[in-house]
Amino acid sequence: MPDDTELIKAGTQGMIEGALKPFSDLIQSLFGPAATEAGLMLRDHVHSFRMKRQVRLLERTNEVLHEARIEPQQVPLKVLAPIFENASLEENDDLQDIWANMLANAANPQDPSSVAPSFPAILKELSARDVKFLDRLYEEALKGTGGRQHGAADVEDVRFDHRDLLSVLSLAGLARFSRTEPHTEEDKKRHKPEADADEREVEFVIDLLKRQGIVVQAFEMPVKEGKSNIYKLGIKHSLSHLGMCFVEACRPPKATKDRG
Repeated sequence: MPDDTELIKAGTQGMIEGALKPFSDLIQSLFGPAATEAGLMLRDHVHSFRMKRQVRLLERTNEVLHEARIEPQQVPLKVLAPIFENASLEENDDLQDIWANMLANAANPQDPSSVAPSFPAILKELSARDVKFLDRLYEEALKGTGGRQHGAADVEDVRFDHRDLLSVLSLAGLARFSRTEPHTEEDKKRHKPEADADEREVEFVIDLLKRQGIVVQAFEMPVKEGKSNIYKLGIKHSLSHLGMCFVEACRPPKATKDRG
């Protein structure tokens, strides 16, 4: 009877071969008589890449746990499997570090429920820029509560209008045209394409975070435009309780006290 290692290896190989199967005709056309060898080469390349990323994930998770002085516990398979699956496909080191933080939090016996089974699916949908923006949004929300990290209701009560969100983009170091520095009218005209790109990015990321339930639309209120009698709806957003918990799960776990 094959052992668990052989079963895992066979399962991994089967998944890779299955992923390449829809492209068998394309591979045949591109490589001709060498198609079989090419298919094996691509399969081996994917397998090698994922193995390297899994090793990096484990190394980084081990570092995070060591820094927090945490002795890891067993992680439920419904949380562990999607973390490993998605982290092994992640090419961006910064984002894979977030996966390592999430895995370390899931392995923390002091707070075993800190990583909900839905969190890996949410993180899978986000880019490194999205995560960086979200983390800064949470940081600004904490500032609005006086830094009380356990005041969930307080964090959820902090509202952000569109200008606030553009400032968050700048504070996160993601803006093409900084909103946290003074600019002349000439600067604004010259950098209008960059400013417009920032506007589109903020709208996109907020829509994405709202779809995931991380950010919610707080309320709408009429806002007067300049000196005119024209009013438009002023929309504000806030982090949800789910969003607050998700950000905490994406951050390194807090260090535990040394055991005597």
